[in-house]
Amino acid sequence: NGGGSTFTIPGVEGEFCKKCDVSTNTDSAPVNGLCDTAAAATIGTGATCGSGACTACPDPYFLFNGGCYNKDTSPGNKLCKTATGGKCTAVPDKDAVTFVKSDILYLCSDSTNGKANCETCTYDSTFKCTSCAKDYLPKTDGSCETCSDTSKCSNCAQVSAADTCSACSPGFGLVDSTCKACTVQNCKTCDTDEKICKVCLPSFGPTYSSSLAITSCDSCPKNCTS
Repeated sequence: NGGGSTFTIPGVEGEFCKKCDVSTNTDSAPVNGLCDTAAAATIGTGATCGSGACTACPDPYFLFNGGCYNKDTSPGNKLCKTATGGKCTAVPDKDAVTFVKSDILYLCSDSTNGKANCETCTYDSTFKCTSCAKDYLPKTDGSCETCSDTSKCSNCAQVSAADTCSACSPGFGLVDSTCKACTVQNCKTCDTDEKICKVCLPSFGPTYSSSLAITSCDSCPKNCTS
């Protein structure tokens, strides 16, 4: 890679190049994320590469971060599902680590168009981060905030600020700013008191006390969902 910049792709091992060192070979540019000293020839007719990067790619390749990526092989198939005219037009349906905005493909973690430390996302006129990188949790504004204090953030699903939990994972309730396991078996949410269930897990129905508190979550009859 020489002096070129690199980036990582969630779920794919290694580092990938945005721009290659051309001090020894002016034809060098990224192909599938790795510097190729004969990039345009490797990609084929329709490729435009120079000054360490590519600016145009032929099908089944698509342009991304200064390189040409084949949508049918790794790591291209992790980034893009459908490519037309050298551009990615649709990202993978599930756990997409990229999104298309104004005909340009971006990583979810793009700090300008996406959100820093975002791992998977969706984009349909508006950006939404669906999962964050390790040691980060989603905030209500769609960004990813650090959550490294395990005493405060264990079993946390969302934060309001650094190491400040605002919502818990299923089966846990937010009690005194920490997530505590619900004591009612098969309870999904117990909010501010771990002993008082608010919502049962799917396929389990609530039994209420005279004060309308859920005292148990029992398995629903066959083919019943709640």
